[in-house]
Amino acid sequence: MELVIDTNCLISALIFPGKSRELICSLKLSLFAPEEIINETLVHKEEIVSKSKISEEEFNLLINILFSRITIIPLITFESLKQKAKSLVTH
Repeated sequence: MELVIDTNCLISALIFPGKSRELICSLKLSLFAPEEIINETLVHKEEIVSKSKISEEEFNLLINILFSRITIIPLITFESLKQKAKSLVTH
């Protein structure tokens, strides 16, 4: 299954070792995100480290693992497909 992941889901996976992290690591899913997810996540690095009670080194390792599971889409490509995606969503 192919899914687009948002920053909130990624941050949740960084803070809590629960379902979000499990889903991101699942080989049953192909995950995609616009490139802005990188900066949006890194802006909250200190908050994530504090809430998750992990070291900065552990954060760097974990974020690299999670990003390795996500195909980053350049913003220009993502923007060109946004209208088509909106037409496919029913809610």
